[in-house]
Amino acid sequence: MPESGAEPTLVAVDTTELWKSLELASAGWPQILAWCKSGMIEVAVTEVTLQEAERHYEQQEARRLRAVVQGLSSLDFLPDGLLLPADQLRAQIERRITEYPRRLRALLSESAVIVLPLPEVGHDALLRRDLETRKPFHQSGKGYRDALNWESLLMHLRGIAETRHVVFVSSNTDDFADTSKKMLDPSLEAELRDTGHDVSYVQTLKDAVEHLREYVRQRSTERELAEAQRERVTELARQAVINAVENLFGATVDTAGDLDRHSETTITLDWLLPIDFSDVTIDGIFPNEESLELDIYETLGDDTYLAHAFIDVGLELDGFVHKGDYDEDLGLMMFNPDWNDHYMNVGLSETVRMSWYLTVAGNSVEGISFDSAEQIDTGSDEDLPGFAGWTDQGTPIQDI
Repeated sequence: MPESGAEPTLVAVDTTELWKSLELASAGWPQILAWCKSGMIEVAVTEVTLQEAERHYEQQEARRLRAVVQGLSSLDFLPDGLLLPADQLRAQIERRITEYPRRLRALLSESAVIVLPLPEVGHDALLRRDLETRKPFHQSGKGYRDALNWESLLMHLRGIAETRHVVFVSSNTDDFADTSKKMLDPSLEAELRDTGHDVSYVQTLKDAVEHLREYVRQRSTERELAEAQRERVTELARQAVINAVENLFGATVDTAGDLDRHSETTITLDWLLPIDFSDVTIDGIFPNEESLELDIYETLGDDTYLAHAFIDVGLELDGFVHKGDYDEDLGLMMFNPDWNDHYMNVGLSETVRMSWYLTVAGNSVEGISFDSAEQIDTGSDEDLPGFAGWTDQGTPIQDI
């Protein structure tokens, strides 16, 4: 990392990170945008990325619109005033889709994010890169938009005289990373360094936040919170997070494998469950209040604070698995092995590290939004002291 007094680090964000949160409300975006707006860092996205996001949003919302309207039309009775008529609901959703490009670009502009224009690169150069199978192109020729993104970044960096540290963010490891998936491909790193700048590679914006946290802290000129203020903000945030976690009881859940299905769920688990679940809900939720950590990463005015909270949570998940996929070695709790001819009703216990974004203003929390739920490796139930097998309900027996 550069010294805190140098020119600000440039965070170059690939398309993959924008697709994870098209409204820029989670997946690390709130912190990155706040740091950018306050001048702690610079953030850049390409015009190609924005146009891809706009198309993706339209396709995603169109699928949701069809599902909503189809669901409403299948109801025999809908109480007056519960929902807008289907045609009015359709119009509102379509208006939101139409306004997304303006809304997205306005948010980026308000946060001082740089939009890199289409690169001034000839077809011959791109064709040569493609035929030489130089990343981000594949042997199949796939990678045209990725190549445009990369060329936009190179063009921007060539126009910067002062040496900068660049953090390139992309979970598209096939196109940009080396074989370890942890480093930028050597040929791409060499191209970037040839522009006169140095580079770090991370896969996600959350990784970028951790990578930059100490750097931003050193650059920040914000006053330290008085102890009384910190205690007040922490207590308000603590109660808001506990309430938000407890309110997830009964919520529907997606896993990492469901991200492209665009189903309407409350939270997403950032890993794959050991078996393909369907209709997963939270049947039990147990926040560990002592584990809660709060990172106040931005101060707005005299009494408004942006914070990122982390808390360990025990989850009991209820769902359905196909009988042909079931394996008793997976450690699932069996609720009903014959739910129907094809599926069984099972449960699974997980301990997760949840994160939430909050806005604390004065003596209240004005906003709180779920960010992520990452798995914690706590060992198996067989590792419990005195483990002596399982009950018929699927809970561990301890003989201690």
